[in-house]
Amino acid sequence: MVSFKMRPHEPVIVKKGHVLEYDKYEYIFNITTWQKVVKYAQDASKQSRDEMHFTFCIPSSCTHKDLEKSLRLKIDLFKDVLPMTLEANVDKRNCQVEREFNFDRADLLYMGIVGSFILFGSFATLYHLFTRLNGLQHLKFGGVKHDVLKAFSFSHTIKKMATVSKNEDGMDCMHGIKAISMFLIIMGHRIMFSISSPVANPIFVENIYRKFEFAMLLNGPIIVDSFFTISGFLACYLILQEIEKRKSMINVIIIYLHRVIRLTPAYAVVLGFYCTIFVQMGDGPFWDERIGVEQERCLASWWANILYINNYVNVDQTCMFQSWYLTCDTHYFLIVPFLAYLLWKKPKVGFFVCGIIIGLSVIVPFIIIYMSQEEPFLLLYMKFLRDPTTNKTFQDIYIPSHMRAGPYFIGALAAYLKFKLKETGYRIPVKVRYFSWIIGVATMNLIFITGFLFYIPTEEKDYLLSGLYGSLHHFLWSICICWGIIGVSEGYGPWLAPYLNWGPWVLLSRITYTAYLCHGAIQLYTAGIARYPIYAGMFNLFNFTASDLVLAYVAGFLLSLVFEAPIMELEKILLRKKPLPSKEDGADGQRSEKKREKKEGIVDIYIPKIPTVYKS
Repeated sequence: MVSFKMRPHEPVIVKKGHVLEYDKYEYIFNITTWQKVVKYAQDASKQSRDEMHFTFCIPSSCTHKDLEKSLRLKIDLFKDVLPMTLEANVDKRNCQVEREFNFDRADLLYMGIVGSFILFGSFATLYHLFTRLNGLQHLKFGGVKHDVLKAFSFSHTIKKMATVSKNEDGMDCMHGIKAISMFLIIMGHRIMFSISSPVANPIFVENIYRKFEFAMLLNGPIIVDSFFTISGFLACYLILQEIEKRKSMINVIIIYLHRVIRLTPAYAVVLGFYCTIFVQMGDGPFWDERIGVEQERCLASWWANILYINNYVNVDQTCMFQSWYLTCDTHYFLIVPFLAYLLWKKPKVGFFVCGIIIGLSVIVPFIIIYMSQEEPFLLLYMKFLRDPTTNKTFQDIYIPSHMRAGPYFIGALAAYLKFKLKETGYRIPVKVRYFSWIIGVATMNLIFITGFLFYIPTEEKDYLLSGLYGSLHHFLWSICICWGIIGVSEGYGPWLAPYLNWGPWVLLSRITYTAYLCHGAIQLYTAGIARYPIYAGMFNLFNFTASDLVLAYVAGFLLSLVFEAPIMELEKILLRKKPLPSKEDGADGQRSEKKREKKEGIVDIYIPKIPTVYKS
């Protein structure tokens, strides 16, 4: 694929019907093509019109330099008659020959590990199914061996995933909130990949930035704060429950160990896919530019992802564009056990410390945005979305933990309020409930409306306003989400609860984390294999999103089935003092289970409930 760059040689009048035509008023005054090209180049909301891409089929014996030299010679023949100068450039990444499967040792090792888990899971499933049949129970292993095989059984895992249990705290609504929020995140990323790929009608996309009705779409990154709020709320609430049960501090080392064991295996599998066989799975004019570059970044930065420091280290080589969230969430989780204990033991001190953290999470972003004269949030322009991880706003404002902490700790503070409401049985007055719902909905809409203002071109940017918005909109949004959680869980949102408490949300919520890990690769793949420009339109975008949702959740389900869920079960087996009693053990088994629950506490009762990213 060749890139032709146009430069002005002499002014050319824009003619009626030209693809670069101005509106009628500007057309009257004979705006030149180059003036329009310059204007579009300076306007971030416009697709550049001074660069065109063409593909050429040449013998494989020729190099990209050969093609570039040949094209430049041809251009030189016509340079005196052309009204502009053309410059031809051929990037080596955009030159491809027929791809062959050449797996190296790393590829084979990765496929071997994944294949081993699948084979072992298949064997465990057959074992589990056969040993449940009458007449074959004598084949059952005893003790830990049976529990390990059962943990890797696909049928056992599916049954657990689909099990719906009633939550006495009214927290069933969290399943719906997490699943719906994940849908919106996937839709946002799909739009990002679609409009950053070749588009047949860029004017449609350009007009979006000037239409108020798209304000919610353009401020889509705010949805991520919903996940931070949910994660902080769940982490603090469940830890408070365990502290209350024990009347003392929990074992923090075990909590941290559990989080690493729960998050890292599935994460490592996806990272391994990016580093090895992903690049072998397709081709196209943009394949190396998209997938090849992603593999190079992952090979350079996978260790930073595994250590959960990739939002500060190698940020110019980000692997998995969405992985920064996981890192931020992990950083905040390190603080939550101590904060929860302070809130339980000394509420005034806990409130003060939490207030300091939240205050800093507002002040620090304001200072950084104002002093560095940055945008208050990610402005979703086509030029930026082509490779967002290289954008300065993304690196300095969007992904650092110190810039995103507010919503998480507001969620933690709201969890304490929910904990005290349950403990005291206090009911919020009716007038306060209605007032809170009205203010919450109005504030969320105001955030979208004011965010749209930053897309409106101005002579000079007001960085004081940028700093205020960039620091406060996260704060206000998370407060609204917290009220939604408390309001619905306490029974103050009867019009909303039936939708958020819908049974199927439970399964979708349980595989949200793995869907989050998988969806980026699916969308990156579709961008890499593109052969022709897409026609941008709302129906097409929703159509692509529906496809992404299905594929992401199917892939997430399989990832959870083979890796995440079995390893979580294996962790419980390794940490407990004796095997779990089976149902076949009858009443004695139930008495033993109750005794074990009382004795083991944190390992088997609390640990399975600790929230991870997007998931409780």
